[in-house]
Amino acid sequence: MRRISPRAMFLLTALTLLPFAVTGLDISDEGFFLVNQSRILSLGVGRLLDNQLWWLSDLAGGLWLRLVEPWGLAGARLGGVVLVAGTAALAGAALRRLEPDRALSALSGVWILVAALAQQGHGILLIHYYTFPAFLLLLFVGLLLRAAVPPIPPSIAPTMAPPVAAFSASVAPLLAGGVLWLLTLARLPAVTALLIPGLLAFLAPRLLPPMAAPPFRRAMLRTLGGFGVAAGLWLLAMALFSRPALQGYLDQLFQTRGHPASGVRMGGIVGHALQQLWANLPLAVVLAVIPVLAAKGAERLGRPWAALPLVLIPAAPLLALEWRQGVPLLMAAWILLAAWMMRHWRDRRFRHPLTLTALACAFFLPWAAGFPSGNVLGKLFHGGWLAPALAALLWGLRPCRRFAAWGAALAALPVALGVVWTEPYRDHPDRFQRLTQSPDVERLAGVRTTPERAAALTEVVREIQRRSPEQAPVLIYGNAPLLYYASRRVPALDRPWLMLHHETRLGALTQPLCRPGGIWPTLIVRTLTNPRNRYWGSIPPEAAVAGGEAHRGLDRQARANLSVLDAAVARCDPQTVWSNREFMIMIPQPGGERWRPLGEAIAQVKARAAGRKILAYGVPPLLSMEAEAPPLLGTHWIPWMQQGWVERLLEPVCREGGPRPALIVRPRREEGAWARAEALARHTSPPLAPGDDALHRPAMERAEARCGLASVWSNELYEILAPPDNPS
Repeated sequence: MRRISPRAMFLLTALTLLPFAVTGLDISDEGFFLVNQSRILSLGVGRLLDNQLWWLSDLAGGLWLRLVEPWGLAGARLGGVVLVAGTAALAGAALRRLEPDRALSALSGVWILVAALAQQGHGILLIHYYTFPAFLLLLFVGLLLRAAVPPIPPSIAPTMAPPVAAFSASVAPLLAGGVLWLLTLARLPAVTALLIPGLLAFLAPRLLPPMAAPPFRRAMLRTLGGFGVAAGLWLLAMALFSRPALQGYLDQLFQTRGHPASGVRMGGIVGHALQQLWANLPLAVVLAVIPVLAAKGAERLGRPWAALPLVLIPAAPLLALEWRQGVPLLMAAWILLAAWMMRHWRDRRFRHPLTLTALACAFFLPWAAGFPSGNVLGKLFHGGWLAPALAALLWGLRPCRRFAAWGAALAALPVALGVVWTEPYRDHPDRFQRLTQSPDVERLAGVRTTPERAAALTEVVREIQRRSPEQAPVLIYGNAPLLYYASRRVPALDRPWLMLHHETRLGALTQPLCRPGGIWPTLIVRTLTNPRNRYWGSIPPEAAVAGGEAHRGLDRQARANLSVLDAAVARCDPQTVWSNREFMIMIPQPGGERWRPLGEAIAQVKARAAGRKILAYGVPPLLSMEAEAPPLLGTHWIPWMQQGWVERLLEPVCREGGPRPALIVRPRREEGAWARAEALARHTSPPLAPGDDALHRPAMERAEARCGLASVWSNELYEILAPPDNPS
């Protein structure tokens, strides 16, 4: 049996992934990647480095987009297929150096294909800052394995052995270090892969035989040296040719990592990862134990082939029920590798440079590729190419174990195919019946989605193109950055996906919006549904209401972000000129008379309570933001909150030991004034709000009565009340 070549691995993976590349359409994540990549080549070196965590990934994606520009999104996805298939080929090339038996080559190929499919369970088939770093990681692994033990083909060993060995020993580690630096530029957290050569250099004298340890340790130290040389050359080149860009890059880098919220966010990510690991651990243990028991049972029966059904029958349904992006499978591989290491601790198979290097990569690469991320474990398989295949290679040397490994592979492969086929990323799960139509948009042609989603996207893109010139600054918000790419427009605030930022950061980003001398977008486009819901566009009108199915998945933070953006947009006094069920297009109308009463109220609040907490209801969230008066309940837009939650928050207000607002701002009691003020507030947050101020009004009035407030200012629409102890 011939070994599976890297070329065959490339073709097999590419042909498997191609059918998934033309179905399913996500307008959130895909749009974010494509807008950054399509603009990066035209914005100069300074902006090239603006995405300091992953700028090289955007550059690689931008170069590919330039190459396949006529093909649009379909061409971009073809790049993702080529990149993932290339990564699979690199994984196959690395594992070929570890295959003691040619019969194991096909087994490792199947596990590599499972790893390629597992990535698509939670990801986008594009060149982006997970797939491109994964390619560099596997290139780094191949060079590191070559540095560990230089290959000397037997046919040329007598005459060419010294030159080949010298070349591998000296150049491969330096190249590995250089690739590791490129990896750092492609995804900054992947710099943690430096732990691999550092740890191996530390362990070499303790684990390897005396004859093998010194050259292996020197190779690992050369890898670290190659990283240092590459980093130094890059910094020197930037300092010589673009010092301002380098300074800006370093400032952004350290400011980003040193932000006060970074530690809190990192702590939350680590805690979330530990919770996910604990939740997946029981299934991982079961999946690791099944092949062990099956192999033992087959040995007792004296029929090695019996291990295959003994694994396949229980493992397939377990994986189908609890796939979770293949995380339990990856953890089971780690468990088997750890058990193999404990069993062969003093065995020469373990104390071999290749084995030691491969084991270190199998354990550390997934974390370098996927951490930190909001969905930590869902991204691990971007670096998990080696672990399952390596577990099968090391553990499956005996015939019974080999059949058990084949049983696990044959259980995982159809489950991975089925999960990817039935779960297109944020689109309808029925690929055959529902994903049948492409939007009539040049850049989206050839990618099929539901007819309703295709029609909605066609309508909104045509309206954007009809009402604004190409490359015009447009503001699109509500998780739909793909509209920038599809319509060939640019983000007015220079951020394609504003919803990614925290509401406090959004306040700063939107400061110049619609102010004198600031940024005035040509158009403002807002989503009226939740584009991150896989069923948007297919939900009947009666269900697409506030708080209904259309908004499933819209968490509290997203709602808070929308309230901040709506408040900022309100400064533009936008006029709605077009809408369908999913999107709304507005044109800024500066200087509107209807905003005068609100402007007066803002000026009064700013003069009386700037920097102090206020309680405002029935008024646009723009008031507390512009007046620089933080909201007492922690949100600028109370209708987002559920009625019972608001009542619980208001319960301690103006009681002994409870919080007291510096001011209370509300519409005047007259019903006409209240209705006008409520309409104005609704204008700043169209129909996404699931609550209504009328629901919260009784609780607000009870809190107001407890505070013993007196009116200190009013106009025809609003009234400001202050407690007796407020000197203002």
